[in-house]
Amino acid sequence: MLPQIKLQIPLTAGTLLLFLAGCSDEPALRHYVVARENERDLTSDLLRREFPPIPFQWELPKTWTLASNDQFSLRAWKTGPPANPARITLGQFPIRTGIPPHITRWRRQVGLDSTDDDTAMKDVKALKTQNGAGSYAAIKGKTESIFAFILPIESQFWIFRFKSANITAETESEFFRKFCQSLTYVKPPPIKSHANRSLNPSRPPQSESQPTSEQTATPESGVGASAEGN
Repeated sequence: MLPQIKLQIPLTAGTLLLFLAGCSDEPALRHYVVARENERDLTSDLLRREFPPIPFQWELPKTWTLASNDQFSLRAWKTGPPANPARITLGQFPIRTGIPPHITRWRRQVGLDSTDDDTAMKDVKALKTQNGAGSYAAIKGKTESIFAFILPIESQFWIFRFKSANITAETESEFFRKFCQSLTYVKPPPIKSHANRSLNPSRPPQSESQPTSEQTATPESGVGASAEGN
């Protein structure tokens, strides 16, 4: 019978970390802070699937400024007077949810009662973009309003939503509507690099904070932009 040999290896903190790192199947995650808009570019393929590039170009109203995101938005802006600002967000949702549940939720957010789907859809009209069409909802409560543009692309709804006090909505809602009409969908190519890049090199994005004085709207691309956290 062969003698039993006991191999004892002292586990230090460095040895344990090396062992754990070698056994992990997950890709390494690196954070790159991009100077423009302080966007976080995540090189993990898993997170790229969770937060895909924004496949749109748009004409941004010169009064809109970038705002902090929340857990539901891929991009956010604000506009209007400081006392009653409007918040505009872009979110992505599964298309299988349908439009009526979103309308019902927005009605509750402005203090309106829930209703049946047919009645809820009376607040929704078709609206064309530069190369497509979506559904535009206008919901007015007693003190607040929500306008939303819903674009179905493949299996997802891309939803641009405007929310503000009614007094702000009266002057700002038309800018939001024109912004929605300016949208151009650009199909994203396969991601080959961790760097954020525009899909249309002939139309480079301009800084949102420096609109030209000769324009009423600033050309700005959402294509290739990653989600920005709080």
